[in-house]
Amino acid sequence: MSERPSIELLRRAGWTPGRAVDISDDVRALERAGIGIFPGAIEFLREYSGIKVRWNRSSGFPDDLEVSAARSRESLDPRWVAIYAERAGTALVPVGEANRGYLVVLVGEDGRWFGGFDDAFGELGDDFLSSLDGLVRHCRFIRDL
Repeated sequence: MSERPSIELLRRAGWTPGRAVDISDDVRALERAGIGIFPGAIEFLREYSGIKVRWNRSSGFPDDLEVSAARSRESLDPRWVAIYAERAGTALVPVGEANRGYLVVLVGEDGRWFGGFDDAFGELGDDFLSSLDGLVRHCRFIRDL
């Protein structure tokens, strides 16, 4: 890959810089669940919602990340968002799923990125692109919380 893995994968998935999509389904799903949504999450969803990035792990096992707050909300009890937010020390919004739907991906109001699967919860990176790069390269948290 000539550019960072995240950019190349996003481009293959149909993303372009400045992309803007309707996120009303995402916002409604979050509101129905009682999950507050902050401006940074709205900006992220406008540019990336509906994107599904696919790659193969070093083992050859297929993996993916699908950006959709509405979809991630379907598989996540909102109580986990509150538990994860307390552990992270920042408000969180679920914005997608990775690892074949097993890992919920959340953006923090402070800009950090997190992943959670039941009691397993950790930090993925300081921003979206570094988090996606980490998922592609290592498929693990940079820090367990």
